[in-house]
Amino acid sequence: MFRKINQQSKSIAESSKYLTMGLEIFIPAVLGALIGHYWIDNPDETPIWTIVLTLIGFLIGMYNLFKIVIALNKKDKNDRNNNSNIDKFN
Repeated sequence: MFRKINQQSKSIAESSKYLTMGLEIFIPAVLGALIGHYWIDNPDETPIWTIVLTLIGFLIGMYNLFKIVIALNKKDKNDRNNNSNIDKFN
């Protein structure tokens, strides 16, 4: 029973990483679009600020995503190195 609970919590932890990565891109882009559309742009003009702020939000989201991916890669590399060092001593 405890193995099943442990596997479920492990799968939830893994899926939460990917959910966080998706939200890191989605939320800044949507906020940029909403701010540009509702607060800055006039209805009679071209939606230039909506486009600009959406792109800036997307770039901010991609930057955050790259930071997360780099941190995860470092963590995986450290975990692999630690496991290989443990195997050498066994």
